[in-house]
Amino acid sequence: MDIARIRGIPIRVHWTFGLLMLFIAWARIGAGGTLLEALGAIAFLLLVFVCVALHELGHALTAQRFGIRTRAIILLPLGGVAQLERLPEAPRQELLIALAGPAVNGALAVILLALSPPAVAADPSELPVLLQLAAVNLMLALFNLLPAFPMDGGRVLRALLAARSGDRLRATLTAARVGRALAIPLGLLGLFFNPMLILIAIFVYAGAGAEARAALHHDALRRRSVADAMQTRVIPVPADLTIEAALSEARRSGLEVLPVHVGDRLVGVVTWDDLARLWRRSGPGTSLAAAIHPADVFSPQMPLERAWAALGPRRAALVVENGRLVGLLTRSQVERLLLLGGGPGAAPPRHKAVERPPPPGGSSGLSVGKQP
Repeated sequence: MDIARIRGIPIRVHWTFGLLMLFIAWARIGAGGTLLEALGAIAFLLLVFVCVALHELGHALTAQRFGIRTRAIILLPLGGVAQLERLPEAPRQELLIALAGPAVNGALAVILLALSPPAVAADPSELPVLLQLAAVNLMLALFNLLPAFPMDGGRVLRALLAARSGDRLRATLTAARVGRALAIPLGLLGLFFNPMLILIAIFVYAGAGAEARAALHHDALRRRSVADAMQTRVIPVPADLTIEAALSEARRSGLEVLPVHVGDRLVGVVTWDDLARLWRRSGPGTSLAAAIHPADVFSPQMPLERAWAALGPRRAALVVENGRLVGLLTRSQVERLLLLGGGPGAAPPRHKAVERPPPPGGSSGLSVGKQP
């Protein structure tokens, strides 16, 4: 759910956030508190998440200065995330973007501390709200500076290592190892002092692994072209084909995506899932025209990293060379390539051309057009 938009960046709240507020109220009332105290606890939680949103805005607005857009800021029960469209390649840019979030919390802690009246209390919950918020922001800043992914400190460490070595992949893998090494004593401390530290340790260990895998995939994509991952056995089908016939063709060929043409003009693609849904909704004799999706057009020489980003949520793109369809790029093909050959230093797989059967009633040389 969108709750605000700042500098073109939507701020969204995940639906599980409502469950967290209900849990806070239930826990406070279950401990003998009044309804007013439960509402006060929820209000404080909302103030904390305002600070979390400002933290993520620090990342997003700094990234915006370097031409990197943010799709959205999402607030989750465990914190927030700024979904940048891409990660900065330059170490200096990544360093500044990573430090921007903790810097916002540090500045908020100083401001709130200056505005809060001096107070002493045995129970931290009895301190003035501004003072409690100042403490929360200080903890957020320090926690996020831990040198471990997925915290900001892990990205700071990677930026510093990459600036020194010039090798971003090696810097990422080193920072991920540091994060995993840090997670082990953190989990052991949780066994003796606070079980919450165990959850944080699991979070850190898993986040470090995910960042390492993402870096390996990014490196594999950067070193390859569309020709290395495209599917060369393509079977265009006419748009007036029935769903039953198209499914039969897909089943016979084993292809998950079929290009669609009208005459000698390609108009898009259909997927197995789309055909199955249309069958259930309209019957097997329906024309597949209602299931056609527009498709991007790539060249075989296009860098695979750029093609993967452009593909986005779409499942397939047409690969065209000299006006002729030479293949399809599907998400599953790229994922399979990453799974089988995404390690550091791995050579791109050999690309073997496969004879493409001509489309029914047409030539094998199809021009690319827009969907009618």
